[in-house]
Amino acid sequence: MKQTDSPARASEFSSPPLKRFLTRAEVANELEISLSTVERLINRGKLPAFKVGDHWRVQRRDLDAFIEARLAEQRRQTGAAE
Repeated sequence: MKQTDSPARASEFSSPPLKRFLTRAEVANELEISLSTVERLINRGKLPAFKVGDHWRVQRRDLDAFIEARLAEQRRQTGAAE
């Protein structure tokens, strides 16, 4: 008996790779906040970023660390309130 359907490749079901560097607009979109809020976080040193020419970039790992730090802070505050 011959099989007509080929098995699905794992790559067909995996998500696209995450970008290593993000623009300020991409950060704003991902966090669902305004571009001006992203700029304020960068200017205050709360979100690491660097310039390439006239363009700002945020490393994915820095954004992930920023998110994790905010989540940990919220957990501490919630735990302290109980």
